[in-house]
Amino acid sequence: MTFAAAYPFLTESGLGHEGTYIGTDVFGSGAFSYDPWILYDKGIISGPSIVVIGTVGTGKSMCGKSLVARSITLGRKAAVASDPKGEWVAVAKAVGGKVISVGPGRPARVNPLDAGPRSSALTEAQWQAVVRQRRRYLLVALVSLMRQGMPLRPVEHTALDIALMETMAENSNPTLPMVLDHLLRPSKEMVALVGAEGGTAVSHSLRRTVSGDLEGMFDAPSTVAFDADAPMMVMDTSALIGASEQALSLAAACGATWLEAAITNPDGGKRLVVYDEGWRMLADPYMLAKMSEQWRLARTYGIANLLIMHKVADLNEIGDSTSGHRQKALGLLTEADTRIIYRQKHDAMRLTKEALGLTEAECEHVENLPKGVGLWKVGNRSFIVANRVTTDEPGRFRDRRQDAVRQPVSSRAASDNPLVTAALAGAAAYVCLCALVQAAAQLATSWHCGALPPSPFNPGAVVGLLANRMDWIVMRHGDCAIGTDSVWWILAPALLLVGALAVAALIAWRRWKQSGAWLRQDILNRDGVARRAEIVHDFGARAVRKRGKFTRPGLVKPSVQDLSWTLGRSRGVTVHVSTEESMVIQGAPRSGKGLYVVINAILDAPGAVVTTSTRADNLVVTMKARASGGRPVTVFDPQGMSGLPSSLRWSPVRGCEDPDVATRRALVITADTEMKGENAAWQKRSLIVLQCLLHAAAMSGEGVAAFRRWSSSPVLAREALEVLGRPGAALGWQSDLMGILEDDPRNTSNSWIGVSAAVAPLSSPKVLAALNPQDESEEFDPKAFIRERGTLYLIGTRAGAAAAGPYLSALIDDIDSAAREMAFVSPGGRLEPPLSLILDEIANLAPWPGLPVALADGGGIGISTLVVLQSLSQARSGWSIDEASTIWDSAIIKVIFGGGSDEHDLRSLAGLLGERSLTLTTRSWSSQGRQDGEQLRDRPVIALDEIRRLPAGTALMLGRRTRPILLDLLEWHKRKDAGELRRLKAEMERLLADGHKQRQQKTEGAPDA
Repeated sequence: MTFAAAYPFLTESGLGHEGTYIGTDVFGSGAFSYDPWILYDKGIISGPSIVVIGTVGTGKSMCGKSLVARSITLGRKAAVASDPKGEWVAVAKAVGGKVISVGPGRPARVNPLDAGPRSSALTEAQWQAVVRQRRRYLLVALVSLMRQGMPLRPVEHTALDIALMETMAENSNPTLPMVLDHLLRPSKEMVALVGAEGGTAVSHSLRRTVSGDLEGMFDAPSTVAFDADAPMMVMDTSALIGASEQALSLAAACGATWLEAAITNPDGGKRLVVYDEGWRMLADPYMLAKMSEQWRLARTYGIANLLIMHKVADLNEIGDSTSGHRQKALGLLTEADTRIIYRQKHDAMRLTKEALGLTEAECEHVENLPKGVGLWKVGNRSFIVANRVTTDEPGRFRDRRQDAVRQPVSSRAASDNPLVTAALAGAAAYVCLCALVQAAAQLATSWHCGALPPSPFNPGAVVGLLANRMDWIVMRHGDCAIGTDSVWWILAPALLLVGALAVAALIAWRRWKQSGAWLRQDILNRDGVARRAEIVHDFGARAVRKRGKFTRPGLVKPSVQDLSWTLGRSRGVTVHVSTEESMVIQGAPRSGKGLYVVINAILDAPGAVVTTSTRADNLVVTMKARASGGRPVTVFDPQGMSGLPSSLRWSPVRGCEDPDVATRRALVITADTEMKGENAAWQKRSLIVLQCLLHAAAMSGEGVAAFRRWSSSPVLAREALEVLGRPGAALGWQSDLMGILEDDPRNTSNSWIGVSAAVAPLSSPKVLAALNPQDESEEFDPKAFIRERGTLYLIGTRAGAAAAGPYLSALIDDIDSAAREMAFVSPGGRLEPPLSLILDEIANLAPWPGLPVALADGGGIGISTLVVLQSLSQARSGWSIDEASTIWDSAIIKVIFGGGSDEHDLRSLAGLLGERSLTLTTRSWSSQGRQDGEQLRDRPVIALDEIRRLPAGTALMLGRRTRPILLDLLEWHKRKDAGELRRLKAEMERLLADGHKQRQQKTEGAPDA
């Protein structure tokens, strides 16, 4: 490698002086100017798009703002697609631009389906096709964002297309509510193509964009217009601060699409389009695809995309390491011919180097760049550039939280020399010892001579004691004379006592610093942890009541208990979590998740509760309390693990007359068959068999008995073919099943592996009895259960021959589906009161496929979901890696207990908790005195080992955009009703013990007691 290749910034001659002045070329010692269009015309870069990357406090925001503001003075224009923190508002005002502020309570309305101005280069037909495609992309992206990137099914794509085309045919200016109305009230054409329920799931997701915290923003015709003549346009979404990450992403997508309609016009001039916190646009596959298209067509449109983000490692949250989505996002960065990199941490440099094509020398510089200095990669050339800020720019748009780092050199007096300091400390200690010796001598003299001698301070007292000269210590009192032995008898015990106390204090201090109590207090004192005002604002009683008009609109004066779960206290504030917030609790086994959170959540849930467990510990505390007021309480324990008889009968065939229900039911009960990799194709065939058999069993009226019989072998399954040929059966399903049954016997046998695994629990008489109601009066009715605010305890495992976990998941899915149907016909589109899904040990029960969607959109329709996991690796083993990430990301509230030991997960958590800036001081000495240097360094707010060491009774809480909150949790033993709960718990334990004793006697053939 040549010297120029290894150190390009040392050999570059600059880009010329045309364009926007940025600052100083550090190694070239000259001015550095930049303009993407000028450089493109010169052939230095192949495209005008720009990426700016830098951690907090490094100067990346100032770089972007100054580049935009100064480019405007050269006749360029700018647009900011979404400004979630309001940082660009001041810039727009400073340059005479226009700000569109949207958010709760703001008057502006923006219709993201606006057509925008037509390009003179396109015919009307071509333009209509472009508009239709843009609108379709937005609708798909919004649904995908609601599902955390989960792809739409073909039938859902069709439903969206039909709804959009019908809306456009009826309205020249369609809106999102119009499209939603066509999905909720499908036309005959839509029903014929996708079925009556084909667009239901899509409408659930799309409804989120016109309700809740996004209501009144994107649900009506635009009340504002894009001003093409304004030097700068900013879509200000800072009113959404405190909203969920999902709401911010939806707002960013809507805002970006609305601006795209106006700016992708070759007649509009040169314009910089800013995507601040750009990772949000890259996180969704459909928005990423749309951005990639805009990236490629930037030259055609005359725009330069400016993507700003913290670090390349942010893209690690997109899919897994092999996913095409993540690779496309990384590819978008490499396609930018201008890459500006501010200081990065060492552990982020490997990915940064690979993604942005940095050399080793460039990486070394990036790790040590001071604030305001960045590495500019412009085409094949590299520069180290110091951004120069003019005197008036800081007041106009500088982020005041990122003021300059203190200058590194200062001089102190020579007396600060450590040798002088040590000498002064020694002198002070000597003076104190002299005073102590004199005090002991005075006490001894007073004891022996009966009077206290005068004794002015004598600096030679210690020397006198060692030299056995009493007169050097105190003045002699008359004829009374004593020796220094008396002084030693007093001084020695005193010195020993002082030493012992000092050692004891040191030991106590060291133990205190190693204790959980010290760690708790130390974390509370750190800058990166939420303060009292933040906690009150987001999770105080007043904040919960304020949200109450959205979460439970039917209540006139709701109490805090009607609207939220109480998790504990922090900084003297009781922390309430709204029932609309989905929550994940993560903690190692025996860390107290049930003691501090789950039991309280079951007891305090305002409506119906569905809770899962592999043990009966939550049940014994809460069952009788939940039964108060005549509320129905039901136990579904088909494996008999709790010792209580299952008072519920539910058929997995229930509702499978509907092909969509049969498909969903089959998907749930096959989710845990572990047919992955090469066997995935056989699992799909197994799914087809099971959905056909479930549908046929429901159509025949024979229920579970027929389903079990037909599932036992391909030969018996032929009986179902006759049922599938009847009128009313799903079209084409008979031929689907026949194709598998009449295939090569080896293929049929392989297909039956998944079928046999799915129905294996039905071979247990206990499980079969619980899943085979004899008549309608025995069968569980989910809607009646929800209306009566009942409680359902689901107990089982995913292991063993009689494992009923998949069927418990299917029951949860059935209840979830019923709740969604009830929500759509309820006032405000919400279930009242909300249904609580408190899923303890759900990963050890069965991986419910609907969990990611429930976490993502359940809160908006009155389904409160709380998931309890031992670790993220447990979630990855139950679901796929991508699904586990979706579950984690979908949860608005994350509560983290101590005790975790997976280093990878702890590192991810530490990154999620954020960083704090610490000032590190360096010192050197010379003949001129001491010289101090100070530097800011980023450190984790809470380190990996500190997360693991969190003391019992505490947990870290992450909510929305709030900084981490350190919780002091409330165990159920300390509730106001703890005495009554203990009494009810004792009754339940006696009941369980008696039941166990009776079963044991019955098993041994003894008479009943």
